Amino acid sequence: MHLSSLQLQIQEASKYVWSSPQCRETWKSTIRTLNEHIDHPGPTLVEKYLILDVPTRWNSTYFMLEQAYEYREVQCLIFPHP
Repeated sequence: MHLSSLQLQIQEASKYVWSSPQCRETWKSTIRTLNEHIDHPGPTLVEKYLILDVPTRWNSTYFMLEQAYEYREVQCLIFPHP
């Protein structure tokens, strides 16, 4: 997958999470579910929202991609791929 198409998918996921209180609650409850799951590998996830990149901030895209990688399991549960 080309980086720009991946970047666009992550931007759309971030916009979706920020689009309504219900979407934000779904995001947070999915994080809680993963944290409570016994077989969840790795450290406990903090209940944070995805970062939106800002065109005027040169490092915001990097932070958005970095956080998307950290929360990849949450994204896979909310945005399943066909």
